[in-house]
Parts: sequence; structure tokens; C-alpha cells
Amino acid sequence: EQLIEWINRQALSTKLKWTYLVTSGGVMILSTLFLIGIQLYFFTAALIRQTQSQATMVGENLTAAMAFADADAARDILSALRLAPDVQSAVAYDAKGHAFVSFKRDQNDPAGALSAAAPAAARDPHAGDMVMDYRGIKVTRKIRVGNRVLGTLVVQSSVKSVYRQLALYLVLALPVMLALLSLSNFALSRLQRFFTAPILALSAVSEQISRLGDYSLRAQVSPAADVGLLARTFNGMLDRIQNRERELEAEINERKRIEIKLDRL
Repeated sequence: EQLIEWINRQALSTKLKWTYLVTSGGVMILSTLFLIGIQLYFFTAALIRQTQSQATMVGENLTAAMAFADADAARDILSALRLAPDVQSAVAYDAKGHAFVSFKRDQNDPAGALSAAAPAAARDPHAGDMVMDYRGIKVTRKIRVGNRVLGTLVVQSSVKSVYRQLALYLVLALPVMLALLSLSNFALSRLQRFFTAPILALSAVSEQISRLGDYSLRAQVSPAADVGLLARTFNGMLDRIQNRERELEAEINERKRIEIKLDRL
């Protein structure tokens, strides 16, 4: 209630300015959230494609090492994933579902501990080859030689880079929005005099008529449709008041003339 009372006490120009600023700010915030959603989709889609490409490439390179059970060669191939900063871990499972070789970027991260048993996606040939949540993306690829399945490769990437890009975008967007709102406030403060000048002129004429009692004063008609209509209505009211004043003055003068005549009689 106090806020409503404070708003009601403000001038019309102030109400219009704050209405515009609040509306513009809301539109900017919604637009920013929409753009962030689009950026999240594109960044995530790019990370998924990148992880799938890396899993496919590494899976093809592991074919010979898995066929000859060369763990050292397979480990060297997985180590090449260190050049991909988003890949956090990779595990190659043999045909029986046991971990053959693994790669883990952060050895001190208990949350990313590697399991010796193959996950359900690796054991089930009909399971999906990509799983995603708020923590990361997990891609599963079968390692094959012809129709023979040698094992399964599971590559997990972190989505932290996506969050960092979105945070950077938000950090850059917030100052831009504040700058635009500041410029809008400055421009509206300068333009509100132009917008409210006809209304202020009507107020000035009303105050002058009340102070002087001169109903011959007229408000300047604005070319604006709404304010012009108000000014014409205001001037029409003054015309009727002035005509009524003239009629009353004529009636009073006639009564005085009659009273004087009666006194003479």
C-alpha cells in the first residue's frame, strides 16, 4: 500500500518514465534469458558433437590394441585425450565388460572415479550411446573389427566450459543492459519536458485563471490528438464560463437600471 501511495504521488512524467524503464528492463531481461537459452543449446550441442567425434576417433584407433590385448598402446591412445580440455575421463572395456585401460584427467577428483565394471550402456547393445546431465556428457562407442565386438569405449566430458561461456556472456550482457537503461533514463529525463509541456501549459493557465479570475485566457491547443482534445475541451469550458459571466453581468446591469428607474418613480 505504501508503494502504491508513493506511486500515486509522483508526477505523470515520472510515472511514464519509470513505466518505460521497467518495461524496457523486463524486455531486456527476457531477451537475455532467451539468448542464454539459445547459447546453452548451441554450446551443449557443439560439446556433444565434439565428444562423439573424439569417442569415434579414439575407438577406431583402439581397434588394433584391443585385438592384440596391447594395454600399453591402448593407454597411449587414450592419453591423447589430454589434448581435449573438456574430456575428463575415458575407459576402454573388453568384451567381457572389464576395464582394459583408462584415462582420468584429475586423479584427485573422487567424483570422477573410474569403475572396473562396464556401465549399463556399455553392457547393453541396445542402450543409447549418449547420456547427458547437468554434470557432464557420457558417450559410449563399441570397438569393432568387422562384425566382432572387441569392447566398449566410454568417454565422459565436463560441461564446465559451457557454464563458463554462459557466465562470461552474462557478465558481458549485464553491464550492457545497465548502460542501455542509464542512457534511456537520461534521454527520457530530457524528453519528458517535451512530452509533458502541453499538460504543464494547461496547468499554468488553470492556475493563472484561478489567481486572476480572468476567463478570457485560453490554453494553447497542442497538435497531439489526446492533449489537443483536452485543450479544446478546456477552452470550450472557458468559453461557456465567460459567456455565463457576460450574461450575469448584463442581467445585473439591467437590474441596476430598473432599480434606478424605480427609485426615480
